[in-house]
Amino acid sequence: MSNPQLIQLTDNIIDQTMKMAMKLVMCKLFKEQAMSTNKVAKKIMLNQVIWDSVPRCFGPNTIFQDFITNKNRTEYSTTPAVVYRKCMIEKIMCAADGLVFMHIYTFDQNGRVKIKVKFQNFFIMANVIHFTWSHLCHKFLSKTEEEQLKHLKVIWALAGAATFCSPDEQFEDELKVDSFGGMVVNRKFLSILATINNLTRDERVEFNEFLWYVLVVGPSQARS
Repeated sequence: MSNPQLIQLTDNIIDQTMKMAMKLVMCKLFKEQAMSTNKVAKKIMLNQVIWDSVPRCFGPNTIFQDFITNKNRTEYSTTPAVVYRKCMIEKIMCAADGLVFMHIYTFDQNGRVKIKVKFQNFFIMANVIHFTWSHLCHKFLSKTEEEQLKHLKVIWALAGAATFCSPDEQFEDELKVDSFGGMVVNRKFLSILATINNLTRDERVEFNEFLWYVLVVGPSQARS
């Protein structure tokens, strides 16, 4: 039997642990199709995944010092870094049309959001390409040019709704299991799709041209 390893939980260790655990948890949850299960089953699954992830991060014989307690969590939630994070998340989720996280944007000198181009965020584009071509879902796009644009907009809205879950979670002090699925994400999807369909004429032309670009480069990008 190996000797226990003593670990003092510094900020760097906590940050590393969070990244490792999140990767393990998200991989397991999406692999088990957690979004399609009910709230009770989802909570049981989440608890089990977290329980299984801890030994994989540190090992079963690890001894911790200065572990995070409820008191630490309360103190942590009011630190300047957390307050700043919440402020930034609120801006990209609530400012302007509430879909800033799907746009290309900057902040002005006063910290206000400035949207440069709508619905052309590269992270969303990468998710759409990965889903459509890497997972061989491109048949959903259909054959005619009109249908391809229409269906790609639906995928774009779906990718946006899925992306919305991440900042929505980060805005909270504690994890909300409901944010992984349910009516909140469905309403966001419908809201995004409605906003896309109600772009101004110039915005629609610009977005359609961008979607054509995605249709052209998507297959080659997915392979890489």
